[in-house]
Amino acid sequence: MCPMKFLDKFPVEYRPQVEWLLEKGGPIVRYRTLKDIVKRPGYCVALKRARKALTDSPLAGKYLALLKMGALNRDVHGSFDYMLENTFGKLSELGLGRGHPEIDKTAMHYLRLANDAFQVDRARGVWVFITDFYVREVMQLLNIAGYQEKQQVDYTCALIDRLAEFIEADRFDDFNIPYDGYPNPGKSYGRHKLINPRFYNGATIAVPLIYDLHGFAKCQWLNRRKKSLAKVEKIVEFILSRTYQAFPPGFGNVYDPERKSYNTHGWKANLEVKKGPGPGSSGLTLLTLESLAQFRTSWKNKHFIKELHIMDGFRGDDGIWRFPKEFLRDGTGYWVVGGRMALESPPRTKEKLALESTFRALAIHFGDGRG
Repeated sequence: MCPMKFLDKFPVEYRPQVEWLLEKGGPIVRYRTLKDIVKRPGYCVALKRARKALTDSPLAGKYLALLKMGALNRDVHGSFDYMLENTFGKLSELGLGRGHPEIDKTAMHYLRLANDAFQVDRARGVWVFITDFYVREVMQLLNIAGYQEKQQVDYTCALIDRLAEFIEADRFDDFNIPYDGYPNPGKSYGRHKLINPRFYNGATIAVPLIYDLHGFAKCQWLNRRKKSLAKVEKIVEFILSRTYQAFPPGFGNVYDPERKSYNTHGWKANLEVKKGPGPGSSGLTLLTLESLAQFRTSWKNKHFIKELHIMDGFRGDDGIWRFPKEFLRDGTGYWVVGGRMALESPPRTKEKLALESTFRALAIHFGDGRG
C-alpha cells in the first residue's frame, strides 16, 4: 500500500524517502508517516486502513496489554513496563490514544484518582508536593493522549500561567542555593544541588518538566486558547535558552520542612544531539526535538536549528538517516528519556533502524510549528 498520488505536492527533496517509508515501513511507520509527515486528513481511506493495521500490530498489542488501573503514587511514575508514563507515552507515540476503549477506561480511572488526590493524600500524611507531581504527570499524559477533560484543561492552564509568570520575572539565578541552614542531605541526596523553595511554594515546581513539553506539544485544545498558546510559546523559548539547558537533568533536591526530608526532582527537556555513538540522552533528545518542532518559536531559535543540523549529519548520500543504534535503544526503562524507541516489530535489523531513523528525522522536519 503506497499512495504515491498523495505526494504530488510534497517537497521533492524528501519525496523519495517518504515513498520508501510507505513502501517498506511497518504499520506504525506507515500510519505516522501518512498522519504526521504527509498530513493526510482523518477521513482519508488509506489513513484509516493504516490505523487499523497499527492497532493490530504486535508492538501496539504489547503496550495495550500492559495498561493497568493502579494507584496514583505507585503506578504512574517509574521505569517498569506497566507504569502509566510508559504505556500512555508509548501508545500515543505509536498513534493510539483517546477513542480506544481500553485507553479511555484507563485514562478516566487516573483522572478520578487525580480529582481526589490532594484530599486523600493529606489524610494519609503525604507531602502535597509529591501529590502534585503525580497529578501533573497524569494531566500531561492525558494531553499527550489527546484528551480534553475539563479538570485536565483547567489544571494545564493554571500550570501554564504559573510557569509563564516565573519565566517572565526572569529570576533563575538563585534556582539552586547552598545547604546552609538545612539538614545534612547525606551521601545519596548530597550529589544533587538544593532547589530554592520559592520555586515550589504552593506545590507546583515553577520550571517546565519534559512531561510538560510533550503535553503542550500534543494539546489538541490549546489552539482554541490563544492566550495560553502564546504563553506556551514563551515557555518553549525558555526551554531552548542557555539558562534552562544549563540546569542539571534532575534539577536538584526539594526539601520538606515538616518531615525534614529531601526528594530529588526532575527531568528537564534535554537538547543535545550527540555527534557519534555511545551512551547518553540521544533518544531523549530525538523525542524532545519532535515536540519542540510543533512550536513556531523553535524554528526561529538558533539552538534548535543547530541541533537539527547535527541530526542531519546522520543523513547519507541516498537521503536516508541512519542513527547509531544507541539512539534507538528499546527495552526496559523510561519512555520519556528514550528507553523505548522502537517503532518496528523485532528483530531490529539495519533496515528497520534506518526506517525508524528516517521517520523520526522527517517527523521533526515536518513538525506543525514549521508552517
